[in-house]
Amino acid sequence: MADKPAVQDVLRKFYPGYLEKYPPGARQAKAANHILNCKTGVNGVNIITIWYSPVQANSTP
Repeated sequence: MADKPAVQDVLRKFYPGYLEKYPPGARQAKAANHILNCKTGVNGVNIITIWYSPVQANSTP
């Protein structure tokens, strides 16, 4: 895993343990499998970026 792990790296490390405790729904399992099987990351291209903003997370409509 690099200094900044990709979503695929995180899923590879933690998803098996998650599956032991929580059975995912069909859509969640399909999404996780698509991310895990994505070959684009091998070529050095990140296709998924997750941005987290504490300001957005704490804002109320």
